[in-house]
Amino acid sequence: MDTTSRASSRKALILSLALCVGSASLRPAACEAEQRAWVITRPDQLRDLYLYGELTDSVGNRWEVGIVPGIVPQLSHAKRAVRAAGSDLAELQAAAFWTKRRQQLNDGMKFAFDDVWKHFLIDGLKGDYHNTSSAIAELLEEKPFAWAPRLAGDALGGYLIVPGGRVGLAPVGMMAGVSYSFLAPGMAVMAPPLKAVGRFALDGVVYPASLIALHHPVYLLAIMNPEPAERHDGRFWLRIIKHRAA
Repeated sequence: MDTTSRASSRKALILSLALCVGSASLRPAACEAEQRAWVITRPDQLRDLYLYGELTDSVGNRWEVGIVPGIVPQLSHAKRAVRAAGSDLAELQAAAFWTKRRQQLNDGMKFAFDDVWKHFLIDGLKGDYHNTSSAIAELLEEKPFAWAPRLAGDALGGYLIVPGGRVGLAPVGMMAGVSYSFLAPGMAVMAPPLKAVGRFALDGVVYPASLIALHHPVYLLAIMNPEPAERHDGRFWLRIIKHRAA
């Protein structure tokens, strides 16, 4: 009976030694994972991770957890988007905005009636007639070599082709100028409200609401893990944003 007892004691001692050797050969990472606190056991980490997508580990490092959007950052993003939409609408109240619209109206009308109608068409037709008549008179007086075909060409071009081109192009240019006078200011006036509505709807509502909806299932999965280890900094969407005090 005593012999059996001693044999059992020896076996227990050998088994204990084997477990000690095996434990000593475990990788440090595995041991460290055993020592890291679990997020679900830390009320402060649960709160910070939910609200900010951040947490402070047991040694004092502040972590940004990129995969968890957080509630407060999304609400802040929405607030900035609403403020930016208000700035877009505020453009309509600026005196310089309406001064530029009047300038666009004047520029279009000036192009249509001053540049196109007066200079291009009226003054241009007068110039075509005067220049062509002068050229023909000179040909008739000097009668240079091959003056007859030159006279026919000058008359055809100066009295018909070039004036006909002016008459055909002038309405197009005038229409373009008048259209610009109304379309350019109108589009500029519509732009701030459209931009404000788009910024508010997409950047202020849809984007943060989508991330808040994604936040909750990701948060529930994230809290079932140990807190990050320092070797994870810059990896796995984890980043230390404030290091522990030395």
